[in-house]
Amino acid sequence: MRRHALTFFCWLLLSLLLMAAGPVQVPLDGAPALGPADAPVVMVEFIDFQ
Repeated sequence: MRRHALTFFCWLLLSLLLMAAGPVQVPLDGAPALGPADAPVVMVEFIDFQ
């Protein structure tokens, strides 16, 4: 139970730090995409296959 509480606290702290940093601009030039280029929301998925 303590480990779960610590993990939750770490995720909460990380989330708060990232929210305080503001939005991140990710260059999407030449990246494969679906939908209109002027969409109001862009979702970027990072995957590590290693």
